[in-house]
Amino acid sequence: MSPIGEFLPAAAQQKATPTYTNLVHGRDFPDPFVLAYRGKFYAYATQNSDAGFQVMDSPDLVRWTHRGASYKPPWSSAHYWAPEVVTHRGRFYMTYSALNPQTKKHDIAVATADNPLGPFTHRAILVRGDNNRVGVIDTTVFFDADQRPYLVYSEEEPRGSSCAAWPPSAFGGGRGDGTHASRPA
Repeated sequence: MSPIGEFLPAAAQQKATPTYTNLVHGRDFPDPFVLAYRGKFYAYATQNSDAGFQVMDSPDLVRWTHRGASYKPPWSSAHYWAPEVVTHRGRFYMTYSALNPQTKKHDIAVATADNPLGPFTHRAILVRGDNNRVGVIDTTVFFDADQRPYLVYSEEEPRGSSCAAWPPSAFGGGRGDGTHASRPA
């Protein structure tokens, strides 16, 4: 027994369960989102290069393995921001924003995959930042009691949040109109 062990209660001398420590990942992994799926955790993040979105996985939120890039949007080459992944009917849907090379504003898009690690495939640009000075960013998806998806996002300037009924076609359903459910006044 170590000299310190003589002063610790028996419970403290037992092997400790791994716990969170800062930093979880000491490298470039900004704006993360964590998805819990089938007993594992998947973290998706932006990065400071144009290599696309990166992903890590963990069995316990303590030990993480970096898996590299999960997706690089084919329609943009810059500002890959704030990925979020949800599951719906056995598929993975990544929403994110990226810089539109023509308008120089941020648009919101969706990509899908059959595996949480990817690879993800581009499906659609859901919201264009055209009616905004800078663009639209920071998506999240909300499912109501009927499993209808709603896309919530922020308009960069003027600053505010907006909520749109997501087009069902983006989730493999019929045609949708992307009707705005609410907008800042």
